[in-house]
Order: sequence, then structure tokens, then C-alpha cells
Amino acid sequence: MLLSPVPNATLFVIDSIDDFEALASQYPHKYSNPRDLRRRPDWGKLAGLVGAVHVTAGAVADGGNCYVHAWEVESTLWFRGDILIRQAHHPY
Repeated sequence: MLLSPVPNATLFVIDSIDDFEALASQYPHKYSNPRDLRRRPDWGKLAGLVGAVHVTAGAVADGGNCYVHAWEVESTLWFRGDILIRQAHHPY
């Protein structure tokens, strides 16, 4: 099945550490230990604000990609299925 986002879908693109830091600064995840200095976005909060977060191949290939360590390939995290439209069956 081929899916595409609705025209007004909101997508945040992470293409560099600067993009990731901007996301983590604007929507910080609050850790219970105040000495925990990790900076990560609050994915739950983002889910209510944007339709998806896309991590580019450039961000994944970045040698210091500790900021996107969970991603191993370019990918998109869709928060809501209602912003995706079924286009057709994939020919494979």
C-alpha cells in the first residue's frame, strides 16, 4: 500500500545536529534526575503539535550522530495515521 501525507501535514526535518538541538530546546524532555544532562525532544508533546519527524540520510550518516543514535536509516516517525492518505497498492 502506498501512503502519502495530506497537503497540510506538518513535518519537522532533522538534517543536522543543529536541527536536533533546536527541536530538543523548543520541546525538551524533562528527566526526573536534574543531573541528567541529556537533551532529547519530548516526543509525546511533539505528537500533539506536528504530524511527523523526518530524519534525513545526512543526519544518520553524520559521524557524530549521537543525537539520532536510534535511527540507522533515513526515516519518518508519523505520529498520527489520520494525516496519511492511501494512494494505491504497491506493485510489488
